[in-house]
Amino acid sequence: MARKGTLRLFVAIFPPAQVAEALVRTLDAFTVPRASEGWPPLPTHRAVDASKVHLTLVFIGESPAKELRTIGESVERSCAGLGGFVLTPTALVTIPPDVPRSPPALIAATTDAPPALLEIQRRLAIRLARPRKPGRVEHFLPHLTLCRFPVGTRGGPWQRTLSGTEQAETTFSVSRVDLVASVLTQAGAVYEVVGGARLG
Repeated sequence: MARKGTLRLFVAIFPPAQVAEALVRTLDAFTVPRASEGWPPLPTHRAVDASKVHLTLVFIGESPAKELRTIGESVERSCAGLGGFVLTPTALVTIPPDVPRSPPALIAATTDAPPALLEIQRRLAIRLARPRKPGRVEHFLPHLTLCRFPVGTRGGPWQRTLSGTEQAETTFSVSRVDLVASVLTQAGAVYEVVGGARLG
C-alpha cells in the first residue's frame, strides 16, 4: 500500500457483510418516483460496493509510512477503556445537506450516536485529525456512504427515514475500530486494514 513512502489513512467502523448489503438495498426505494410519499427519484448514481461500506471516524490523509506504528498506537489509546456498542441506521440523507446551494455528492445512511461512538471519535480527532481549513471545526455526522453522484448532479434533497423493518435489518454491534490504508485507482479505492483496536 505504500506509495512513495506514504499511506492514505482513515479510521473506520465496518458493519457485518449482511448489514452492508441490506443498507445498499435501501437505495432501491429511490429508483422509481414515489410522489405520493414525497420521495423524488434517484438520479444517475454509482452505488458503493457493499464490502466497502463503512463509517469514517476520522480521515487522517497522507501520512509517512514510517509513522504507521505511532498512528496505530494512537488508535489503540483512543479506544482504551471503552466497551462495544450498538449502531442503528436511522435515515437516508443527501450530503452535503444544503441542496440546492451545494450540489449533492452522495447519499448516506445516518446512524444514532451512542456515547461510546462520540467519545471514540472525539479522542481520535484530538490525536489524529488534520483540519481541512485553518480555524474550521469539523462537525461529526455519523453516516455510512451508500452511493455517489457524478460531478454536477442537480436536484434533491433526497431524504427518507428508514422503516422499522429496515432498521432491524441494519442495526449492528460494534466490537472493533479499524485503521485503514486506501489507494485510489481507476477502478475505485482499494482498502487494507493495517491496524485498529478491539473495544472492551
